[in-house]
Amino acid sequence: MNQSVKRGENSSQWLALVLAATCVSLSAEVAMAAPTKWVYTNPNNRPLISDDSVYIKLWEPTPVLVPNLGQSTLPYDAIRMSTYGDETFGATIVGNDAEGVFPPPSPSLYVPGGLRLAGTTLESHGADFWQYWYVPSFSPSTGITSAANLYQGGSDGDFDLTSFGYGVDDYAYIGFANYQLSRFGYLQIERSDSDDPHHWRLVGYAYGELGENIDVVDLTVVPPAPSVLLMAAGVAGLPRKRYKF
Repeated sequence: MNQSVKRGENSSQWLALVLAATCVSLSAEVAMAAPTKWVYTNPNNRPLISDDSVYIKLWEPTPVLVPNLGQSTLPYDAIRMSTYGDETFGATIVGNDAEGVFPPPSPSLYVPGGLRLAGTTLESHGADFWQYWYVPSFSPSTGITSAANLYQGGSDGDFDLTSFGYGVDDYAYIGFANYQLSRFGYLQIERSDSDDPHHWRLVGYAYGELGENIDVVDLTVVPPAPSVLLMAAGVAGLPRKRYKF
């Protein structure tokens, strides 16, 4: 299957209309809200997500993992992950499908970078969105949505999970957006087995508000406390004393 053709042919025209209708104008004077973040600080609490057993619900302030019980129970705006194969390793990352609703409550997925997204800014990229985002395809005649998905099949595909190390803070990131590409976020995941690349668990996630871009950062890094920053700034601003010898 030609992934690039699939990404563009069914949804680009509809998405262009939606982007034009939902464009948000932001000025430099508008204060940007801090992204909503969640991180499992204790690695023992990080849930396994790579066995196709759960959907991770998006845009939630605290984790919501919904059991994958089949098509009739798909939650809106959610992502699931699965790995498979022994001799030839494979993996898929896929959003939910949604039928009869427009715009569909099904996430778009960020394509470039092979899940190595630390330092990337997630944004719509305007008319060039198709180079960056795999947007769900929607059929207005049937009301059926085909989910966005990223894949690996051996050495082929959108990423290579076997290239990520275990226990060395070598995190992978899954960038997502809503269908309109007007809201952005990411999942941070880690390999949880030194010998088997099939095991991946959720480290945390972050998402912004409507119309705001978001920078992908390592959620496990704790920034300095505000008091420490203020103290450092105060010391830097003190006048230097002159001493006579």
